[in-house]
Amino acid sequence: MKDAQTFAKNPSHGPSATFTGFRFEYNTEKIDYIFFWDDQAHTKIEAIQHSVCTDVFDGNHPPSDHRPITADFIFRAPSPETITSPDLERHVDLGKIRCRFSLNYRCEFGEEVRVVGSLGELGGWNADRAPLMLWNPNDRWTLDLELEPRSFPFEYKYIVVDNRNNKCRWELGPNRTVKDVLVVQNDHWEK
Repeated sequence: MKDAQTFAKNPSHGPSATFTGFRFEYNTEKIDYIFFWDDQAHTKIEAIQHSVCTDVFDGNHPPSDHRPITADFIFRAPSPETITSPDLERHVDLGKIRCRFSLNYRCEFGEEVRVVGSLGELGGWNADRAPLMLWNPNDRWTLDLELEPRSFPFEYKYIVVDNRNNKCRWELGPNRTVKDVLVVQNDHWEK
């Protein structure tokens, strides 16, 4: 087991001490932890940020005799090549992962936005097979896909298709890359 404060990728926010004894002055005693298990064979867990909350109320009164602590983690599914034993496969949930693409883009009448990329679900770089995004208020286009963990990493771009004249305009710049399992991709059109 690992302590999130010790192994977080970024420096911890707040003091290291977590015990207050209902006093505002900083104590040097650390008695609260967030532990995680980083089992490389199953799911890779990486601590990104750890924080010790220093909020007070009514002047200098802490809310508890222990400071609240938080930690942010990234969970990565195992790559298929690491899953070799039938026993291990029974313990690893390789269900599909929902990935949301979200782009803020104002289209002209008759235009639509699609996502094209290296995956078959994204048309395999074929604009004619690229899935259509759904228009939402404030010109926010979204697309939800259910992807296998082995789909990662992959590359993609946004394209605008003009249905009036069957023309397609590709987003400029390098391909976008999704290296790890993500839930939401919030993007802006590359000009």
